[in-house]
Order: sequence, then structure tokens, then C-alpha cells
Amino acid sequence: MAWLVDFESVPQSDRFYYGTVGRKVGIQWHTNYWALQYPALASHKGTKPDQHYTTAPLSEFLSSHLYRQLGIAVQDTVLGLRDGRVVCACKDVATTGEHLIEFKKLRNTLSDTLEVFVERPSYGSGVVLTDVIAALHHIPQFMDMPEVRHRFWDMFVIDAFTHNTKRNNMNWGLLAHSNGTFSLAPVYGNACSFSYQQSLDAIDQIANDDQAIKQEALDVKSVYTTDAGAPIQALQYITGTDNTDCIAALDRFIERYDSDTFQQVMQSIPTTSLGVPVITDAYRRFQTAVLEYRLNRVLVPAWKQHHSADLIDTY
Repeated sequence: MAWLVDFESVPQSDRFYYGTVGRKVGIQWHTNYWALQYPALASHKGTKPDQHYTTAPLSEFLSSHLYRQLGIAVQDTVLGLRDGRVVCACKDVATTGEHLIEFKKLRNTLSDTLEVFVERPSYGSGVVLTDVIAALHHIPQFMDMPEVRHRFWDMFVIDAFTHNTKRNNMNWGLLAHSNGTFSLAPVYGNACSFSYQQSLDAIDQIANDDQAIKQEALDVKSVYTTDAGAPIQALQYITGTDNTDCIAALDRFIERYDSDTFQQVMQSIPTTSLGVPVITDAYRRFQTAVLEYRLNRVLVPAWKQHHSADLIDTY
């Protein structure tokens, strides 16, 4: 197990970052720009004085490593300590000469005369799923980038697996390069996953509760909505969809995900560092049980259902 990086004396940078799950502070470390994701104060009662912060930094770290395991370009992350708290350092996805353009801004360029949208085509904050899909086909910068649709649906499936509830229009997009070209930005903004709003103490209390595990595993609401504005249940959508891009993303996930590899990442995190609690065995057990439930009770059966004819043909 490795020690966490001590970020106490690392100077703050001149870059600032947006976030909703806890404080973010920009630093310059090893000549690169990083954002430190802090935990927020947990809202529940009965926590111990040293454990009443959320586990958002762990969520950021674990989700980012999962994306990397699946072969998807993702931000670099390092767990560390600052101000006596566990933080996750996230390397800025935009290097010198590049700048990030979020999907929200790209969609805001669309003409409102387009007729295939439920809401205004240029409504950058809109999360009606059919509108987002339509935007993927109409944003000019996406026209020659089929990998954009792959990335969107990869994120949809993986975020359902990790219960990332806030993959909104602000935390994915393109990198604009100084030569006028564009490329997909690495995946970033992964903190809203893995029970991120709970403290270690709260998770310890439910780690062996089968009903809590089942509820956490199945109640996965997407940030996206139906045309009528109802929240989409991500796992139900994946199971029942006929969207070929979504099914292809599920195929890629089933092919690439390896639970043993992910367990190695979880086990590599030290229980404490410099006297600060980092992770508990109960946290590891709970998250492992939730992931196994989602995988074996939902995603694998969904994959088999989508390919039932192919599976029959193999016998």
C-alpha cells in the first residue's frame, strides 16, 4: 500500500475550477496544473468527529481508475492530504495551448430552427436524452468525430455502473488546440459516484445490510430525462433500449471490465495516512457488493438479453 501525497505545502495556482460536491482548489504540482477535490461535510447525524466528511475524493479516484481500466482516456488522479483531509488531485485535462469546451457550450451554438428537438436546440443545459442524442448528430465540431458518440454512451453505461448521478453537460466535452483542431477531452468530473455523499462512518453502518446494498445497486437515476421530463432510470434504460450505440457501449463494458483488477485498485488504498482515516474494510466490502449486484443482476442479464439470438446461434 502506498502513502498518500502530502499536498499541504504545494502552492495554489492561478486556475479555478467548478464543482458541486465539495471545495476545489487549483495547485501547480510537478510543473502541471491540478485541481484538489475536497470532501464536503456529510449531512447525516451520528458521525465520529474524524469521519463526518463525504467520500467524494475516493469516488473521484476509483471512478477514474475504472475508466482507465476500461481503456478510456481519463484524467490522472492521485490521492493526497491537505488541510488534514483526504483529497483527490485531478490533473487538468487541458495542457498549455489547449482549452476545454464543455458540451453545454457546444450545444449552445445550435440553431433553434432545427425541428428534431423537444426543447430549444441551443438550450445548453438541457438534459432531455433525445435532445442530447440529436445534438451529437448536429454539432458541427462532432461531424467528423464518430468517437464522440462512443464516448457519450461509454460514459452512460459506466456511470450507471458506478452510480455517477451528475454527468451533466458541464463535465464532458472537447479540447480546442492552438492549431484550430479539436479532440475529445479525457473523462473528468467523476466524484459523484460510489455513495459519494456518505461518510466512511455511515457506510460502515450499512456495509452488511443486504437491503441497503440492493437499494444502492438498483436505484440509479441518470441526470438525463424522458421527453416528458421524468428522470431516466439508467439501468432500466440499458436493459430495455434498442439504441445500437448504447448496446455497443454495453458490449465494450462487458468485454473489458475485470473485477479482480478493480479490486487491486481498491486494496491499494491505505486505511490511514499520517493519522487520517482514508478508507475502511467495510467501505471496500459495501462497494464491492454493490458493483457485483449491478453487474451480475442487471448488466450481464441485459447484455444476454440484447444478444439472445446470437447466443442461441452458438449452440
